[in-house]
Amino acid sequence: MRLEKNKVCQLSVEKLEIRTVDLENIDDLVNICVSPDRRHDPLFVEGMNAKKEWATQVINRCGSVAKLAYLNSKPVGMIQYTLNPEERLVEIKCIIYAEEVCCIYLEPLSLLQKGRYVLNS
Repeated sequence: MRLEKNKVCQLSVEKLEIRTVDLENIDDLVNICVSPDRRHDPLFVEGMNAKKEWATQVINRCGSVAKLAYLNSKPVGMIQYTLNPEERLVEIKCIIYAEEVCCIYLEPLSLLQKGRYVLNS
């Protein structure tokens, strides 16, 4: 899916909430990655189970793996990341806007690029 260059997303800020993924809302993280019509496909079910197991392990070990955006209590977006405390850095791995199940996977940055982003943030 291609995003239109000048498309503006209008949301009611009062109803928008950002939450850290934890063991209570981990199913929202798993489900937001798969379109509803594929959630019963055996291959997707296997992938969803693997993601839930991985995310549970990361949450138990590191405490954080992603942020979820909720609009009117419904998950509508996600940013998945890894923490790199030694470099005081958060690497964004995937961004999803669930309205159209649009997923953007980000390529790993070189150390030089990482340094530029840290210095400019």
